[in-house]
Amino acid sequence: MCSIFEDEVVFGGDTLLATITPHPSLMLEYYCNKRILPEGYGSDNGAYGLIAYIRSLDKLQKQCQGTELLLPGHRLYEKGRPNYLKPAERAAEILLFHIERCSNILRILDGRVLDLDQISIELFEPRLRKGFGKYFSQREVMSHLELLAINGDIAWADSPPFASRSTGTENYKNFFKQFTDKM
Repeated sequence: MCSIFEDEVVFGGDTLLATITPHPSLMLEYYCNKRILPEGYGSDNGAYGLIAYIRSLDKLQKQCQGTELLLPGHRLYEKGRPNYLKPAERAAEILLFHIERCSNILRILDGRVLDLDQISIELFEPRLRKGFGKYFSQREVMSHLELLAINGDIAWADSPPFASRSTGTENYKNFFKQFTDKM
């Protein structure tokens, strides 16, 4: 969640971070949590997964065009200097990051059937996969696979669990066109 103060400052929380991107929730989690959600929240999935996050970035991009300062939840000050960012520009950068991530996953699959771990090994540096990093890298891959599956760019394989293969399409680009003209 973000807060906009007098159209001048955005408190970005974990939604808009300065030099990293948050790990998106998974659409799969909606189906696990649906039964415990308050009335009115369980009828459709508008809050879980990468697609919901992309829509949030789009809203921020539009609402914060004239806003000059982002105060992120992490890394406002890093490597000896402050990260002064414009919220709309940072939202646009993160959108481009996710487009590139989808492209990289399809390139990695390239006709192969791979599971989450196999994809994350090729996608992330070994240092980023140490400890909890292994889990986070798999969640990052899964959130993008969900988006790619909805757009018909990957198909789930029968085994191993959460394995997928590319379908040869790049329909995700059409999905992202509604949010950016940099396709």
